[in-house]
Amino acid sequence: MLGSKMMRGVSEAIGFSALVAGTFGCSGAAGPAEHEGTLEIQAGILRDGSTVTRYVLEKADGTRQELEFASAPQLAPNALVRVRGTELSRRSLHVDAVSELKAGTLGVAREPLITHGTRHMAMLLVHWNGPDDTTPAQVNEQLFTGAGSAAALYAEASFGKRTFDGQVFDWLQIPAPTSCDRDTIAKSADAAAAAAGINLSAFDHVGYLVSATSNCNFSAFGIVGVPASPARRTWYNASFPPSLLVHELGHNLGLWHAHSYQCGGAIGKRSQCAFYAEYGDPYDPMASSTTHFDAYAKLAQGWYSGCNSVTAMRDAVFTLAPTESSSTGVQAVRIPLSPDLCPPVFPTEPAGIGGACYYYLEHRQPIGFDGAGQYASAPMHDGILVHTDVDVDLSGNSGLTGSSILDMTPASTNVNGPFWDANLGVGKVFGDPSGVRVRVLSQSGQTVRVAVKVPGGTTAPTCLDGTTAPAPANCNNGVKNSGETDIDCGGANCVPCDDGKTCVANADCWSGSCMGGRCVASCTDGAKNGSETDVDCGGSCTADCAVGQRCNANGDCVGNRCSGQHFCTSGQLSASLNVYSDWQTGFCGSLTLTNNGSTATNDWSALVDFTDSTFTSTDGAVFTAVGNGIQRLTPISPWGNVIYPNSNLIVSFCAAKTGSGYFPEFLYANGRY
Repeated sequence: MLGSKMMRGVSEAIGFSALVAGTFGCSGAAGPAEHEGTLEIQAGILRDGSTVTRYVLEKADGTRQELEFASAPQLAPNALVRVRGTELSRRSLHVDAVSELKAGTLGVAREPLITHGTRHMAMLLVHWNGPDDTTPAQVNEQLFTGAGSAAALYAEASFGKRTFDGQVFDWLQIPAPTSCDRDTIAKSADAAAAAAGINLSAFDHVGYLVSATSNCNFSAFGIVGVPASPARRTWYNASFPPSLLVHELGHNLGLWHAHSYQCGGAIGKRSQCAFYAEYGDPYDPMASSTTHFDAYAKLAQGWYSGCNSVTAMRDAVFTLAPTESSSTGVQAVRIPLSPDLCPPVFPTEPAGIGGACYYYLEHRQPIGFDGAGQYASAPMHDGILVHTDVDVDLSGNSGLTGSSILDMTPASTNVNGPFWDANLGVGKVFGDPSGVRVRVLSQSGQTVRVAVKVPGGTTAPTCLDGTTAPAPANCNNGVKNSGETDIDCGGANCVPCDDGKTCVANADCWSGSCMGGRCVASCTDGAKNGSETDVDCGGSCTADCAVGQRCNANGDCVGNRCSGQHFCTSGQLSASLNVYSDWQTGFCGSLTLTNNGSTATNDWSALVDFTDSTFTSTDGAVFTAVGNGIQRLTPISPWGNVIYPNSNLIVSFCAAKTGSGYFPEFLYANGRY
């Protein structure tokens, strides 16, 4: 369901805060208090699939206090902070203000400080209602010794730079913790281990596998670290498949969840896009796979070196080696991404390093874990995968953010999910509204050749180690030579040519269309040009634009419906926006969604521009900001998902005016049937 995973995660965080307030709010809560300490961040999955992000302040005396934030703080894990707020109990504080006591390293790329090598892990099996039938040998195989173990995946994905070993200890009985509190579980288990003669100080990581008899509501949790200073603890509730073990250890190493980012096209402005799922990347362990990590994660963990990663600052052609094997060649290409196209930070995650945003291109082959089971014949091996994320602090000291895979075939369907065939295949072109273009020129053996267009770029592509990436000298000398069909373009070695340039074959042109010896615009070139209303659709193109893409008339859209704000909207789901009360400082209104078809929706979303206004109340939907004053409205699951034929759903809101352009505007709606 569109956005449902995200909204469940947000709802869980809000629900937890409300629970704490309800528990302690009537017991004479103290007034404002101020504390200092280290910020610990925990990322968890509940049994219902929703997510929790938990913040804990660890003080100098060792005491710990849960922190309640209205939104994710813009701080990296392990930051030294001062917090001020209202104490809900001695263990919980609602934060009104937070400041960092020591200047961090956000946005500063320094010499790598990440220490490679083996990290040692102790896994403690703990129970309080009796152990289950899990044996240390079973866990040991999944964690350390098996061919498909978590340790084996890390060793392969990191090219041997990050390995794990350790020991799994037999069942330890601990006192029953109140509400399965994980801090209490860890404290009690550590004490039981010490009593049994287990020296936990000899290990870098400690995991707690809780018996199936515990009846806890969490699935797994991990404390989030940073690459140069990994966190120590993870928790598992009666389940220990390698995918889960890899995932939680990934949090310890600083990684967040691997998202998918859904747009009408492969990418567009935030108003045209939405997160499809928090765990939406089918090819990354920080979702739920047993494949390699994506290029952003490998770069952030310091597993790339030399020219393994190249930043493209001008038009160039690159030969990409597969990401699964150690190589001296290029394995990742970064392309600057326009700020207004960069996906927003996921609501339950801190902003990490922030700063510039990039496309990350990588090439996958069926090697090792990427060639096992269902992944052996996966579409990801054709061409490249494209992710987006922010910059990387090479020192490893800064917090990270979750990467987002983009769907290069957004109009397709696949039984394994919409992003299973998210790859950009050979001969295909991807372009964004800012003018960036990527074309997969060819694939031979285990490598692919990729052409990249960077609008206005002049700086030579730069390797991770600061050297200039190797490139044909003739492709940037301002002269037509060496097989080029025009100056520095066309032919076998250089990037394709722009419209109007001389060509010999279709492959010489970005548009893929050479007519009369000149490159001409087409409806398959991955760019918005000619009379197109959006990239390769609308206007004179035979392809109609998808919901969320730009249009000028109904005929430009798949659903034959173009909204008043020139967005394609659902043909079956119509909407009307009404402001029924408008006064000097605020207004109230409603959005009515009507199902005009013969089948019920099982999900829906709508986009409304609320520039120059701030909500005072909302009802009937979840409101999520997507940038520039625009709000995405999605159902309050489960009751709000369904809109029956010839029926409607009314969403109401009130807001305070913050500017003259306060009057809301409906952009588009979409439904799934």
